[in-house]
Order: sequence, then structure tokens, then C-alpha cells
Amino acid sequence: MGKSNTGDISTVRVVVVGDPGTGKSSLISSAATYTFPRNVPPVLRPTRLPVGFFPDLVPVTIIDTSSSMEHQITLAKELKLADAVVLTYACTPATLDGLSTFWLPELRKLEVKVPVIVVGCKLDTRENKGTIKK
Repeated sequence: MGKSNTGDISTVRVVVVGDPGTGKSSLISSAATYTFPRNVPPVLRPTRLPVGFFPDLVPVTIIDTSSSMEHQITLAKELKLADAVVLTYACTPATLDGLSTFWLPELRKLEVKVPVIVVGCKLDTRENKGTIKK
């Protein structure tokens, strides 16, 4: 977390990662605008949450990431600067499996030592709205 000269937290940087199509950009856009967007670009520019989003008024910037292999160096750099990581999956067995087979080992390999928050997205798009069975 960024700190001011007084030691107070001055900013929080959250990096959002996950498989392609898991709803990373839609999640960020929804959080920033309080609405669900219809059309979202594949990767958003860094997004600052509205002032007052959190009670302590610490600015939060959310960094969207690309899941494509050609952006792996950028992803690694962003993860090193993160204060927290949001790891998304699309509430399907395939993307849920990807958490344990790729994403969590990848975060360990990159020595990410910040909190990782796992977020299930796209529940509204599933045919079977019940529990995910593996």
C-alpha cells in the first residue's frame, strides 16, 4: 500500500486477474459506476473507485489485466505492485479448475505475498443456477 509521510495509507492498488471471459472488466466497471455495463472493452485502463467508496476514504485504483500470453510480463509487473489481488472465475467447473491448476500456482511462482480474493462472476449467465459440481 502506498504510504504518506505520516505513515497513513495513501492509496490501495488492486490487480484483477483470471481466465479470459471470466468477467474481470465487467466486475471493475460495475464497481466503479454502480451499474452493470452492456459493452465493456476487453481490458480497462486503471480505474479509480469513487471517493467515499470505502469509509476510510483511502483511494483505491483497480488494475485490469489481459489473460493473453503475450501480456505475461505486464501481468507479473502489475502483481509485484499490487496491494491485493482479485482472482476471478466464471462460476463454471472449467474456470474453477483453472484456479488450482494455473492461477494459484502462478501467483506462488511470482511470489505474490498480498491478500488474494477469489470472486465468482457470471453466475447469472449459467444454465444451471445450482451448486457447481466438479
